[in-house]
Formats: sequence, C-alpha cells, structure tokens
Amino acid sequence: MKLRLFTLAAGLLFSTGQARAQSTPAPEGSTPLPWVANRSIGRGVGVRVGDFELHPGVSGEFGYDSNWYQRASSAVEAANAGRPEDALRFRVTPSLSLSTLDTRVQEGPGPKPLPRAVQFHLDASASYNELIGLDSASTVAQDRNISGSLGLKLELFRGRHWSGDLGAGYAYIYEPANVAGFIGANDRHVITGGGSIRWMPGGGSFTWDLVGYNTRLTLFPSTNFGAYDNGDHTITTAGQWRFLPKTALLYDASVGFIRYEDPRLNSGIDTTARVGVNGLLLTRLGVLLMGGWATGFRDNDNGRPRPYDDFVAKAELKYYLNAGSRLQAGSANVGVSSVAIGYDRSFENSYLGDFFQRDRGYGNFTMFLAGRWIFQLDGGASAIHYPEMNFDEAVIDSFGEIRVDGQAFVEYRPIRTLGINITARYDHNFSRVLEGANYSDDLSFSRFRGFLGVRWFL
Repeated sequence: MKLRLFTLAAGLLFSTGQARAQSTPAPEGSTPLPWVANRSIGRGVGVRVGDFELHPGVSGEFGYDSNWYQRASSAVEAANAGRPEDALRFRVTPSLSLSTLDTRVQEGPGPKPLPRAVQFHLDASASYNELIGLDSASTVAQDRNISGSLGLKLELFRGRHWSGDLGAGYAYIYEPANVAGFIGANDRHVITGGGSIRWMPGGGSFTWDLVGYNTRLTLFPSTNFGAYDNGDHTITTAGQWRFLPKTALLYDASVGFIRYEDPRLNSGIDTTARVGVNGLLLTRLGVLLMGGWATGFRDNDNGRPRPYDDFVAKAELKYYLNAGSRLQAGSANVGVSSVAIGYDRSFENSYLGDFFQRDRGYGNFTMFLAGRWIFQLDGGASAIHYPEMNFDEAVIDSFGEIRVDGQAFVEYRPIRTLGINITARYDHNFSRVLEGANYSDDLSFSRFRGFLGVRWFL
C-alpha cells in the first residue's frame, strides 16, 4: 500500500541545510504559526507577562480539497485502493508562543550587554480538522481529527565564548492512508530531543557547533503501519567563519543512525559532509552555495540492501526588494521582501524502499507591502529516484518520478492583529504503477487545495 512517501528526515525543501545538520530539535509537522512560517511577519507585537513575551493566536480556514486520499485516477488505483474523493475542509488552530524577554539596555557607546544566560522558548498549537465529503458514498467524514505539537528550547549562555542549547518536542500528525478502509492508519506520534555545544572565540566572526545530538522517535498507533515504527539518532557538527560583514563560509557534517524493529525494513547509517558560502554579492543580491558528499549504508535485513554514495548540493540566488542591515547567524537576511531561485540535491530516508534521491529546482517570492499585505508564491519541480526494492513479495527495479508543486498565499491585515487570507496549492506526481504478487499501486496523483482563512494574533 502507498505510504505517501513522506520522509523520516525533518526539514523544508527550501532550508539551507540538510535535516541531519540541524542542531535545534523541532517536532515534525509543528505549526505554531499557522500558514506564515516567517516569524518576523507571521506573529504580532506580543504582550509582556513578567519576564516573558507572549504571542497568542487563533486561526480558522474553510476550503476545498480535490483529492483528500491522494489517489491516482486510474483503474488500477480504483480496484486496489479506491477512487479520488474530494471534500470540503474546515480547520481551527489555536496557537501560543512564549519566550524570554531580551532585557539588555544600551547605555552609551560600546558593545551591547550580553543577553540573559538562559533563554526560554516554547511553541504550541492544536488543530481541529473537520471534513465533509461531496459524494453520498464518501468516507472522508470519518477522518475528522485533532492534531497538534509542542516544542521547548533552552538557549544557554548565548553570545558567550561557550554556549549551547537543549530542546524537546512532541507532535501528533494525522494523515489518512490512501487505501479504502484504513481510517487513520497513517497517523503518528513524533517525539524529539537533543542539544548542542557551541564555541565562539574572539569577537564572534568564527563559531563552531562542536557537537550536536538529535533523536527522533516515530510511532504509528495503527497496527497496519506499526512495522514502520523507528528511531533516528543523529550526531552533527557545523561551523561558520564570517569574513565579511554579511558573508560567511560554512561547514557541516553529520552521522545518522536509523533503526527499525521490523525486519522488512533495513536499518542503517548515513553520513554527510558539506562546505559552502552564504552572503551578499551586492547590496541586495545574496547567494548560497553548499556542496559535499553523502553515503548511506543499509543492513541486509530484507535481502535488498542498496547503499547510497553520491554528491549533495544546494545553490540559491536571492534578490532582496528592500535592503536592510539585519544579519542572522549563518544567513544574509537583509529584508522581508525577496525573490529567489534555487537548486537542491539531497538523499533522504523513505518508507518506500530504503531511501530516495531528490533533485529539485524551485523559486519563491515574498513581499510585505505597506504593513498590511503579504504575498507569497512558492513552486518547484523535483526528480525523485528510488533504488531497487521489495514490494508485496515482488522485486521492483529502480525507478524515477517527477513531482511538481505550487502554492500562493495572500493576506490582508485591516488592523495589525487580524489577517484575512487566501491559500491555493497544487501538487502533481508523474509516477508509475508498482506491480506486486497480490497487490498493485499507482503512485501517480494530482491534488488541488484552496482555502479562505482568518487569523487573530498578538
């Protein structure tokens, strides 16, 4: 049966690093800021509560989903899984962010005082999802659900020569299986935790995350998918040297251990190392170039171990529509509004086969206009390659597929704490039919989602 090919590694397609190189744990599927991931425009001014800054919010959306089960429109899929089912969808999401206030005060010339020795950050959200089938025989109403996440992070001695962080998270993620009758079979609990130790000598031009550790435990409540329960443990190191005000050389490396209890999936070890540069070519033109090598070794638990040994890379060119002076660690963030194009090559763990390799070209556009309008356009195309694998007691040769996706988001803010938005997303997968001994699965699908939403935030 189809598992929708989601990966064990967390991370966005547009992130600047591999998921295994992340030093800060975060729960998979965490959505503390509904729809707008950029915190500088996604949440409000907040309210002070003692030594903390509080950002509450609640959002709601109503819309249409053309293919809730993400099925193919073919006779093979209809016979083995069912036909595509469209639905009306309604979601309500309360959220809360809580963090320590930065109480530093600049008195006269000289360096700014160091931040608090211990910084605290908490993000939490929960979503109620209601579905209404548009066909009298539809089963989507049975998939109504409540999902949510909670993430906690402690930053220790930030800005000092020696610093570190600790984090933990939990998320309950609901996704339906595409096979008829498997209601809620793909829902899962994800538990994360970890930390890192950082060294920053001198004035801070050079920083090195000496060692980081992340763990991720994924558990499927359904017995239909319990075979995919797994633990993922990752050791990382990363550094940057800022040799110009807004340009830095970067390095990261990781060793990851993926462990399955079920012998039908191969456990293994993955290693990745990359070097690159991130910064400004001109006042408003930024570039990110990262390249390296990844190797994956798999156990011979199911008779189909297939190692991975190839290069990984990321390249992005970004133009900032409004220049600024803010610079975040490891990035050249000089403004909210921007347009970018990029290429990303990675390999990631997969429940279909041991892993897949992805080559993705993408573009995105973000504009924050007059303090009231947000425009976001994202899209791309990915070439996916799977190795030889076992499928339903049959051997499937290596194969590839093409995925295209696009999303548009527009929000208007009549007041600074209220947003009215429209979201439209389209996904299409050009793939093939997998033929097993007793079962066939068409991996192709197309899906459109459109929503009207309102959110209140502080």
